[in-house]
Amino acid sequence: MHVEASTELLVRVFTLNPNPASGKALAKPGEPLVISCDPLDKTKKISWMKGTTDIPSDDAKLSVVENGTSILTISKPTEEDAASYSCNDGTDTKTIEVFYKVTVTTDETHTTASSALVEGKEVWIALKVTGVPAPTLAWTKDGAAWTMPSHVSAEEHNKIPNAMLHFKPIKVEDEGTYTCNATGAGMGTPNPPDVDTFEYKLKVKGKYAALVPFLAICAEVVILCAVIYFVEKKALKAEEPAPPTVAVVDAPEGDDAAAALPVDVVVSAEAVADAGQNLEAPAEN
Repeated sequence: MHVEASTELLVRVFTLNPNPASGKALAKPGEPLVISCDPLDKTKKISWMKGTTDIPSDDAKLSVVENGTSILTISKPTEEDAASYSCNDGTDTKTIEVFYKVTVTTDETHTTASSALVEGKEVWIALKVTGVPAPTLAWTKDGAAWTMPSHVSAEEHNKIPNAMLHFKPIKVEDEGTYTCNATGAGMGTPNPPDVDTFEYKLKVKGKYAALVPFLAICAEVVILCAVIYFVEKKALKAEEPAPPTVAVVDAPEGDDAAAALPVDVVVSAEAVADAGQNLEAPAEN
């Protein structure tokens, strides 16, 4: 019996070199994302796909340099640009996984204003979190591990778990520095994890703190009224006419005494003598 055996050797030919060579890229906000594929046969045309969707060859993001390298550039990447990109030259296909950088900032539209952080009020601290894959969030207080009290909860915000702290209500002892540590998978092993840290300083006002400005204004008004009263009183007193004064003059002796008196009160000695005689003379019947 004759047995004929044949062996078929399959050899895969790699004709594309991706860049990054690791097949992983990290998109960062505000920075252009550039990935490329370099064919061994420079005459071949490269086609691109995002996930399962073809990227048109005339897309503004695509360009081909002189050596035949096909470059895909996203000038302002967003989370929506994080995906699996593949390039193909008709023979070989290479895939580049694009991740998106983890960032954590304040979501001002859903965070309680600092002016409203008053004891007894309901308060929210909301975060705007980016990152693909989505990061996990953990909170600490004043640089140490923190066990949330019963009146505080970490809630989901914009589909991100623990992205919002909710105080129901806030208390004076809640004052402090809160830190959110966001950790993403990043580009995976052996790359380091993708992390970002956010700090929020919470200063709580006492429930009667709002009265302080009002009381200060009242005190200023009282002081101002008192000053005006005393100034006006002093001014009125200065305008009152002075009472008449009588000058006492020592009358000179002798004949000069009459000369010193005013004209209308000068009386001759003879008139005085006659008056005296009239007073002494008995009345005639």
